[in-house]
Amino acid sequence: MDEGHSLPARVEVAVRDGRAWRAATDVRTDWATVSDAPTVVGFRPLRGSRVRLTPTSRHPGEARGAIRVSRLEAPAA
Repeated sequence: MDEGHSLPARVEVAVRDGRAWRAATDVRTDWATVSDAPTVVGFRPLRGSRVRLTPTSRHPGEARGAIRVSRLEAPAA
């Protein structure tokens, strides 16, 4: 959220289980309210080796629809 970036419309989450990507369920997003503040994405626990986040732009094809990740933390629960 700054002059060149906006929050996504949504974030999809998937976890790699060794053979395939499995979509996370009960995904909840606590959106940041200012630039560089954390947005927290939570979901029902899944076992796997990789996590994939797929953001969808609120304004696809427009300059104001750009999305950036400035920092990513993935603590294990």
